[in-house]
Amino acid sequence: MQQLELIYFSAVRFILPALTVLMLIISVKTVLHHLKRKTLARFAIENYENVVEIKSAECMIGRSILCDVRLKNPTVQKEHAVLTLTDDGFKLTPASRQAEVFVNNYKVDDEAYLQSGDRIRVGGSTLQIAVNPAINMKASYKADHAQKQCRACNAVLLTLFQLLTVICYILHSPKTALTTMAVFGAIMALEWIYLPIRGFKSNVGVEIMAFFLTTVGLCVSASKSSELLIKQGIFFAAGLLAFIFMGLLLSHLNAVDKLRIPVMVLALLLFFYNCFFGTVVYGAKNWVSVFGFLFQPSEFIKVALVFVSASALDKMLKMKNLITFLGFVFICLLCLAYIRDFGAAAIYFAAMMVILCLRLCDLKIVLGLGGAALAGCLFIIRFIPYITDRFATYLHAWDYASSGGYQQTQTMMSIASGGLFGLGPGNGNLNRVFAADTDLVFGVISEEFGLLFSLCVVLCFVLYVVYASVSIPRTRSIYYAVTASAASAIFLFQTTLNLFGSVDLLPLTGVTMPFVSNGGSSMIAAWMLLAFIKLGGSQYVVLRSKEAS
Repeated sequence: MQQLELIYFSAVRFILPALTVLMLIISVKTVLHHLKRKTLARFAIENYENVVEIKSAECMIGRSILCDVRLKNPTVQKEHAVLTLTDDGFKLTPASRQAEVFVNNYKVDDEAYLQSGDRIRVGGSTLQIAVNPAINMKASYKADHAQKQCRACNAVLLTLFQLLTVICYILHSPKTALTTMAVFGAIMALEWIYLPIRGFKSNVGVEIMAFFLTTVGLCVSASKSSELLIKQGIFFAAGLLAFIFMGLLLSHLNAVDKLRIPVMVLALLLFFYNCFFGTVVYGAKNWVSVFGFLFQPSEFIKVALVFVSASALDKMLKMKNLITFLGFVFICLLCLAYIRDFGAAAIYFAAMMVILCLRLCDLKIVLGLGGAALAGCLFIIRFIPYITDRFATYLHAWDYASSGGYQQTQTMMSIASGGLFGLGPGNGNLNRVFAADTDLVFGVISEEFGLLFSLCVVLCFVLYVVYASVSIPRTRSIYYAVTASAASAIFLFQTTLNLFGSVDLLPLTGVTMPFVSNGGSSMIAAWMLLAFIKLGGSQYVVLRSKEAS
């Protein structure tokens, strides 16, 4: 039995990095493919007040929140009609016998092929289609079908990765086999419920990458303890629900604008509560206890910062709105300084700078804020004792290997011992070091899965930034462009602080890696931020006709 286990681990330590590289390549292809596709057609209401672009070969029309073209009209059924791109052009099909569909006043019993200018009546709503004449329908159909197969293939590879990893943990710790199988089984079930509902359409690759990163986080928890694995599994499910809710909310820009002030007030009240009633953990007063459960308000206020700032920036050219935004951020930074969460303060400031650079492009403001931040950092380093101690060991971790530099030296030795392909899931030793599953998580995955695997994990966050950047000229609102860029910048900046801090290239800040590090607040907040990135490349629009208004 031991020999069989040795053979399995020897094989899987090469297979898992190979699967990861293949998944990353497919993710690059599928995520960016959606952004460079041309518009196949446009739907418009009679008065052209609302227009939705069609870029997918399959499109559901109806009242349901899952429809691609959603008509807020009570006379429209939840799933009323299906628009499909074929070799011969667009085909419209009623979703059921009860769903009445008319094309140019002729009732469609089975199916009807559409041309530019055709008027379609769905329930009490009338749409008009305009087909892009420059599009080769046959080529577009084949390309879209091929991309859909790639996304499905990536999901299968992810499931294979999860199954191989589960077997590793079962072999490594048979006593916790039932717990491991239950948690990973539940996660895989949620994925295969969510992805088919989404139909593997367009930019669903954004979620597939997040599922992969979350799986890596579950692996880190499984290496630590079965109790931690159960908690992270629950937090993943909560995060996915929060992601779905945020996606539905953000798709309604009018609702977002109305919620700007309430969200800002709620965020500040939560920060004030944290300042007065927070719990000190490891030197920082950044935890709040509610009914015995600890959570970090700063993680959720990070989401509020992106939500509020970009919403206010719609009219930020007015000095009043600029002052409101900067005042909100300044109060948040003061609260973070008071509770001594300087790592989160750095992330907040980075998000603010990205937002200002995108919307204002005012070099004087950016340089002024940058200078103020530098002066603040020098003050903190000089007068905050434990920060001073951390900077004393910065770039000299090996000189303090048994004291202040212990965590970084252990991390670097673990990365070296893991080599290019790792020791195998569950076979690492770094997880015995304090904060290995949070601050030093890059070292844990490098030791167990290899440096090649760890670099692929980091590249996933780089891909999110690329996705958001390419989305900017194609998004239908400046709100989505700004929020997607800010959220992806938070991911990358947070990952950079975590990675470089663990190997002594930056001071150790206590910042987590999104999706991967252990922590319920971090997991849920990461999924909520992902909704901003998702909407940045989405063409989803809620259409409301005059009859429903």
